[in-house]
Amino acid sequence: LHNVDHTGKGDLTADKFNFETVSDVEKCTYRMYGVNYLTEVKTDAKVNLLMEFTEKSSKFTFKQNTITLNKVNCSLEGYYEMFDGYDDMDLKLDASKTSFKDFLSLIPAFYRTGYESMISSGSLSLNGKLKGKMDDVNMPAWDFSMKVANGAINYKALPGKISNITIDAGSKFPGGSDYNKMTVEVPNFHAELGENTIDANLMARNLESDPYVTSGIHTNVNLATLKNYVPLPKDETYSGILDANVDMKGNVSAAEQGNYEAFDAKGTIDLKNMIYATSTLNEDVTVDHMRLDFSPSKLDLTELNAKVGGSDFSMKGTISEYF
Repeated sequence: LHNVDHTGKGDLTADKFNFETVSDVEKCTYRMYGVNYLTEVKTDAKVNLLMEFTEKSSKFTFKQNTITLNKVNCSLEGYYEMFDGYDDMDLKLDASKTSFKDFLSLIPAFYRTGYESMISSGSLSLNGKLKGKMDDVNMPAWDFSMKVANGAINYKALPGKISNITIDAGSKFPGGSDYNKMTVEVPNFHAELGENTIDANLMARNLESDPYVTSGIHTNVNLATLKNYVPLPKDETYSGILDANVDMKGNVSAAEQGNYEAFDAKGTIDLKNMIYATSTLNEDVTVDHMRLDFSPSKLDLTELNAKVGGSDFSMKGTISEYF
């Protein structure tokens, strides 16, 4: 949290009373298990609570409240109760008033480049629940999900539109101390930038002891056309064709121990005729051809022919046990 301003008002001498709070956070970042769920998000919260204090517990019930994360407006329903040695909760996220464009404000790549001039459409469903006991060992159950259908993004100053955006993502945990029961799933991500297509998927479970991962990326992109769909720095240009088709499936331990019959990895990343130019470099970077071949045991750089300014170079090689 960066630059926090918090005020509250209520009769703190009573055992049961309404408490009104206003909180402003200039930058909020939340990171768990190596993943940033929020990155420098401006957060404003106006929360009215019913506070109840007894000898056994302190209970906070959410009444009228509004929480704003950049442009996302949501609220919480339910309660949070603190006992000696553990907490109990039953909370539900209400984001029914949040649009697809509002959600995009949480993604730095969109929010920091022409967000106000962005036009978007599509349906968004965003749900979250937390319920159960939390202490030094246990975590409450949760169920978070997000679905986007028929999404589209275009900027007024650009000729192209990102269309047919589909996102299906979620995370579940039944509660308790066995964090291997937590799952993270993105079974479907799809977007089209004209004739350029991007498809991806991810499923991860057994995260604490031995992660089991299923993932894939399939894309074919003409880099020269990106400027038609997303704002780029004025002094930066790209060209070339990127073709990526990579799939992985199995336990991370199998790859680390060399048990390649139990871990599957296959596919290629192929880059042709790429030219990258920017004012921060004195010379253009050119890649005539680069190809990476994936297998369970190794990553093969079968070809790399490139040039920086007037200096050209080529490379081949193998990275073993890359996972």
